[in-house]
Amino acid sequence: MVQDMHGSIWKLFLSSKHNPHSFHELIPTVCDLIESFKAMQASLELAAELKDVQQMHRETLKAQTETLRVNMFLMTEKVKAFPLVDRYAELTIIFTVRDREVVEHELLARGRDHEEWREELLGGELEKIRTDQLFQSFWARKSKSGSSTSVAGVPGIGKTTMVQKIVYDWATGKIFQQFQFIFSFKFRDLNTIKDRITLNELILDQYPYFRNILREVWKNPEGLLFIFDGLDEFKDPGNILKLLSEAHSTTDGRFEVFLRFVAGLASPGAAQGLEEFLGRFPQQTTCRVLDWVKEEVKRRAGNTWTKADKMSLLNTMHYIFESQNRALAQQTLGSVETLSFCGLELTPIDCAVLSHVIGLCDTIKHLDLEYCRIQCDGLQRLGPVLHQCQHLGLGGNRLGDSGVKLLSAALMNADCKIQRLGLQCVGLTDSGAEDLVSALSTNHSLTELELTENKLGDSGVKLVSAALRKPDCKIQKLWLDAVGLTYSGAQDLVSALSTNPSLTELDLGGNGLGDSGVKLVSAALRNPDCKIQRLGLWAVGLTDSGADDLASALSTNRSLTELKLGNNELGDSGVKLVSAGVRNSDCEIQRLWLDSINLTDSGLDDLASALSTRLSLLELELGSNSLTDRSVASLRRLILALPSLERIRLGRNRFSADGRNQLESLCGIRPGLSMEL
Repeated sequence: MVQDMHGSIWKLFLSSKHNPHSFHELIPTVCDLIESFKAMQASLELAAELKDVQQMHRETLKAQTETLRVNMFLMTEKVKAFPLVDRYAELTIIFTVRDREVVEHELLARGRDHEEWREELLGGELEKIRTDQLFQSFWARKSKSGSSTSVAGVPGIGKTTMVQKIVYDWATGKIFQQFQFIFSFKFRDLNTIKDRITLNELILDQYPYFRNILREVWKNPEGLLFIFDGLDEFKDPGNILKLLSEAHSTTDGRFEVFLRFVAGLASPGAAQGLEEFLGRFPQQTTCRVLDWVKEEVKRRAGNTWTKADKMSLLNTMHYIFESQNRALAQQTLGSVETLSFCGLELTPIDCAVLSHVIGLCDTIKHLDLEYCRIQCDGLQRLGPVLHQCQHLGLGGNRLGDSGVKLLSAALMNADCKIQRLGLQCVGLTDSGAEDLVSALSTNHSLTELELTENKLGDSGVKLVSAALRKPDCKIQKLWLDAVGLTYSGAQDLVSALSTNPSLTELDLGGNGLGDSGVKLVSAALRNPDCKIQRLGLWAVGLTDSGADDLASALSTNRSLTELKLGNNELGDSGVKLVSAGVRNSDCEIQRLWLDSINLTDSGLDDLASALSTRLSLLELELGSNSLTDRSVASLRRLILALPSLERIRLGRNRFSADGRNQLESLCGIRPGLSMEL
């Protein structure tokens, strides 16, 4: 049968080879063949234990739908029953979704008037589809949760009777056999439900024979068809609030189109445009929808720990956008200062929605959009509101030089409020750095800038250094980890360190500075005008040869309080030199990282002796070295000598179980001390 279907499709394509106009007309026919194959596959895959229930369900639906009841206004009998198949008149259904999408693009490109398009469309031939084609992939609107189709028409035209015929034809095996089960509900009946009810409970209320196998039914959602009839009759505002909450609680997004649609109905303009099809949307219901949106934003804004939480928050942003209600945005987000979508993929449409919503209120101070797969087109949609945020995280997105250029424009905005900007790993090069540097030279709000893991190179860092020397530059914290900096580029940077009065934190880790580059940095540290308090020099190729210059700087610098020297080949000899610098009374080191530096028990003795005089030491990192139980006694004495020590890391060394126990026992003597072994 599969081969026959493939052969039929191939013949159809061959027949249209010399007639390009017939290809579009063949698509529904091809869809028919594909749906027939799906129906055959669905019947073969149906689990044995479900077949009996399916047969019972077919019989139940057949009994419910085989009779058509007609109101007889001019006869003594008010209602008369007829066989459905004898009285059913096929409706003419036209397909307009694709036409609307095409016209939307035309309007954007040409600015054509909507009424002009409407007259043109109504004057032409509309595409007709059969009832059995309603849920084919060619006609239906697709989403992550499945496909959906909406049918609209004036009251009394026969939509409900059409639904009855669809259910009857499925029950008798005529159409839609790709669906294992069909569930049909009337909004008129939903109005009678007073309490909160789940979809499972709704199914079991009408079809109790699913009670023991409903879990199995849900395992194949592609084989389920839900029909909701009579949206214009759904009047109860209490029920719609329950329905909204229930739909929003699903995690697979199957009801998102519906929820955004309902939120859009809360917009007066949208509701008026749909009154012809759906009837008047009651004011009380509108208020219920708005209240529900408010509660959802309030509940979701402070809970973004998981990806599902962030997705729920993003959905609420879409609801606010659909409502087009400025007052609603201000009321719901007026107390929200942080929006975090870190790690959640955002489309350009999502970015446009966020831009619109943030633009309606000025309370968002922290916007975290790191690793959201935003590219230049998404950033362009966010552009109008980026300058409003104080903390802006965009790291891990493929912005490139063109994206950073857009961001630089936000930094040059006279009303820019950005204080902290995260641009790590965004594909920035020395070419794009020119625009950024131009913005840094004039911006008065930015104090923290992260440029880690961008291919700036020496030329790019040279540009950044020039900006740091500008008197208007207010940068206090700068991260330049792994940007391809070498000794050559360090010369320009060091010059800026000696003259910039605001820079207090600098991370240069992961760059190939070598001993010569560290020597330049050390010279800057000895300059009394240098205000650096935190310095990262991890994995820069530093050896014991370069440690001598660094030790000299440590012995005279009175501003440096944190120093990261991990992942360098210092060895015991290099640590001995650093220890000499730390021992000096002018040294103010409070946090020292010396992990992965080939430190042994011999080198620890010098370090412990020097650090024991640093009573202000708060944190010490000695992990991933070669320390053994020989160092336990020295470490215990050091810990007990430092009353302010808050944390010491000793993991991935060579202590025995007994050595670790001796060290851990100090935590009982020193409450508040954090020790990692």
